[in-house]
Amino acid sequence: FGAEVYEWIQFAKVWADVSPVSGREFASFKQINSEITTKITIRYLAGVTAEMRVLFDNRIFEINSIINPQEKNISLLLMCKEVA
Repeated sequence: FGAEVYEWIQFAKVWADVSPVSGREFASFKQINSEITTKITIRYLAGVTAEMRVLFDNRIFEINSIINPQEKNISLLLMCKEVA
């Protein structure tokens, strides 16, 4: 009674390229964050934060970091970890 219930809501539905990080990338990312396992590329979308998550084909990914290549606002690279 009176407990707050939190639910995930959809922020946006966008095209995405989901790929496991390569061996070389994994070695590089491991120095920064050992949990990065997947790189997700989406078109640039203002408001995307690391507090969000990605749902792709019934797979859930936590966003560890967000990269805006060359700060051109064309695409975003989401460095993620699959969670469930």
